[in-house]
Amino acid sequence: MKSLEDYLIEALNRERDARGFYLEASKKAQTRMGKKFFKRLVDFETGHYEQIKKLLDAQSLEKQLEIKPLEPETGFLEADSEVHFEPGKEEILNILLKGIEAEKKAGKRYFEIAGQVSGKRGQEIFSHLAREERYHQRILEDQFYQFSASGKISWNPNIT
Repeated sequence: MKSLEDYLIEALNRERDARGFYLEASKKAQTRMGKKFFKRLVDFETGHYEQIKKLLDAQSLEKQLEIKPLEPETGFLEADSEVHFEPGKEEILNILLKGIEAEKKAGKRYFEIAGQVSGKRGQEIFSHLAREERYHQRILEDQFYQFSASGKISWNPNIT
């Protein structure tokens, strides 16, 4: 059976990869709103990464592990144009679909881990992460349907 630390390392890597995916997506979006939308997803994943890293550090494991740093954030709000419609609609739709599937897969995996890890604290950590991934999935699904219909990415900055 894997230890809590093994599962945390798996989650850390998953969150780092998800963050990288949304960083790349932000570079492909051409409108300011599109860039803001993907930037917020980067922020979500960065928050998860930092939470998990703190948990590892609290258990004095970080010194024993080689944790890959996050790549720097650049170019988020540098929109190529001030148009309201994303020119690369198919590409953005594909990005949204990939994001939906990745969040769904992550949520499922975290629920599995919550059922496998020993100890209440580990179960709480991974149940929380699973709920967060489900929330991200809903955000992406809503955006997918809105974007499919209108060609616009909309962003509510009050979503946390």
